[in-house]
Amino acid sequence: MPNCRPMRSRLHHATNALLGTFGVRMVSAKWGPRGAIDALRRARAGGVDVRQVVDVGASNGKWTRECLAVFPDARYLLVEPLPAHRAALEALRAKHPNVDFWQGGLGCTPGGFELLVHGDQSSFLRSESFPDQSPQRVEVRTLDSFLGSALLQAPDLIKADVQGFELEVLRGAKQCLATAKLLLLEVSYRRIYENLALAHEVIAYVGGAGFRIYDICTYSGRPLDGELTQSDILFAAEGSPLFAIEDWC
Repeated sequence: MPNCRPMRSRLHHATNALLGTFGVRMVSAKWGPRGAIDALRRARAGGVDVRQVVDVGASNGKWTRECLAVFPDARYLLVEPLPAHRAALEALRAKHPNVDFWQGGLGCTPGGFELLVHGDQSSFLRSESFPDQSPQRVEVRTLDSFLGSALLQAPDLIKADVQGFELEVLRGAKQCLATAKLLLLEVSYRRIYENLALAHEVIAYVGGAGFRIYDICTYSGRPLDGELTQSDILFAAEGSPLFAIEDWC
């Protein structure tokens, strides 16, 4: 592999040796995960035009509010099953006429499903880590079922943070994946929930749908021991202008 940049200086190594005794280290500001919004800003600067966004697992709308700063003119469909977030989402819709939301969940099969409620860790999948999950019946639709309605035109960006249910959402979004330019997905490296699809399975599925990894935006460790547990990964469609340059240097 060609070395296009100078090696780190001895001073850099010496500094990190000293900082290491305090459990920290010095790195370039451009190194490592910088968050999903930073990745989306770079995608926009790289020529990706986003006019329709879907936020699956919208919670109180925090991510959409951040995304609006990057793609202020896009249309947004927020999907959230918890009624506790309805007031916040209605307030967001009232403030931004290009934002709408639907109360319910997404999957690959429509119907009434049992959501196991545990705050931000609510999921359609059971978890021994959250034994006090309380069941709540919610309506589930496929994302494709919204296409062509007043709520959704062909999406350019799909974000899904659904606590292990990401693959089920994608399986119900085959038509949407055909037009999407970007996918932002939370993936898991440990089976926090029963029967969840692990990161390599999700990556393989979206790879088969014509996407590749553009950026690993975040990573987090579990409280138990700090071991890698989840990441937010931004995928871009093969042929995206983001992959116009494949060179190392």
